[in-house]
Amino acid sequence: MNHSSRNRVLTLIIFGFFGILTFVVLNFLPAEDQLTKRFVKCLVDRDDDINWFALQLPMWIVFFVGIGDLTIRMREAWLDSQEFGKNYLPADGTTLLGPIELKAIYQNVRDQREDRYLPRAIARIILQFRTTNSIGQSHATLSSCLELFQHEVDLRYNMLRYFAWFIPSMGFIGTVIGIADALSYAGQANPEDPQFLTIITSSLGFAFYTTLLALIMSSILVFLMHLSQGKEEGNVNSIGQYCLDNLINRLLEQK
Repeated sequence: MNHSSRNRVLTLIIFGFFGILTFVVLNFLPAEDQLTKRFVKCLVDRDDDINWFALQLPMWIVFFVGIGDLTIRMREAWLDSQEFGKNYLPADGTTLLGPIELKAIYQNVRDQREDRYLPRAIARIILQFRTTNSIGQSHATLSSCLELFQHEVDLRYNMLRYFAWFIPSMGFIGTVIGIADALSYAGQANPEDPQFLTIITSSLGFAFYTTLLALIMSSILVFLMHLSQGKEEGNVNSIGQYCLDNLINRLLEQK
């Protein structure tokens, strides 16, 4: 496991711990009035006694792990955007790139971190041009790089898409359990029992509260995921424009 993977795993573990901590803290919130009791019931399924095995616990853990993964992705997007300020390529309107200039640029980008998109694209394009001496082939290499980068970005959101599916699934499971408990009790209990409506509404409350919490969590994750993925895909598009304007269009084919 490389350094980047270890940091990612450590970050996700820390955020998962924050999910557990949030669940614990919410269980100790004072709930004196009816509105506060409903609020706590929705978040952690707590009545008078603390429920340490509530269905909301895995929802909170997965939600915070997803937030942690999004934090990593947003940081990576920001680092990739900073690459454009390193001036790997000439940005004036007159410089053309011959063998000497390309050698210096290639050496510069090879010394950079290999997990950044921009230096990887520049290095591949220059290597292709030095091998084939063809601007057309170099342009095709740029297009291939952009397609691979887009696919790479998309793959990095697979786990987040699963989290966005898992949370509402847990909510719906809670809904099924709550409704099943309510129907099971209604079929066996005496309707004249003073506790009849209280127990029925408590089971139905659990059913709908878990779905409500799950939909809110999932909505937050999906919204942040679209923002982060949009930023990363925007960086890939910017790489294409930057390399086309400052590298492909400046290449000099050798006669």
